Amino acid sequence: VSNEMSNGHDFPKKFGGFTTVFKQNGDREIVETTSLELITLCEASHVDSVRFFEETVQQCEKVIQSVSIPYRVVNHCSGDLGLAPAKKVSIALWDKETHEYIPCAQAAYYHDFQSRRLGLRYEGAQGSARFVHTLHLTVSLSQELLKKIVAYNQKDDGQFVLSDSVPGHKELAEEKVEKNIKHTTL
Repeated sequence: VSNEMSNGHDFPKKFGGFTTVFKQNGDREIVETTSLELITLCEASHVDSVRFFEETVQQCEKVIQSVSIPYRVVNHCSGDLGLAPAKKVSIALWDKETHEYIPCAQAAYYHDFQSRRLGLRYEGAQGSARFVHTLHLTVSLSQELLKKIVAYNQKDDGQFVLSDSVPGHKELAEEKVEKNIKHTTL
């Protein structure tokens, strides 16, 4: 997509992928985490950038709400944004054990900062070349996140129950039971 001129009617364009990150915790321990990366390219319109940004954050919040984990969304102040983003928020989950919020996702929109560096343009009105706006969501898919989902959804008797609002969880559970039955049948 770099140094490419797109048609202005092709937006938004959405891309997703997984990245592996190695972080050092403490003095010696190195921890591997996987992140889900979602990138949106949209027309060079502040209104569109804000709309897609808010939709992305709301979708991330819906997923967290569906697994019943307390969370907060923190808007970063301009002094904390750094050079590139026009706006950035972090989503943090409440940890029952440590009694603190642990960051799990970060969303930002960059207007045309990244697209200028990559040469991502599209043909705007009257045939003028415009740089696209870029939005980015990173969600950390760590073991800690899974632990929190279990901690907030495990009942006193040890059963693990997800809310009915989690899409597809009943179908997955039924499929798993069906597979286990097939495997255990002699």
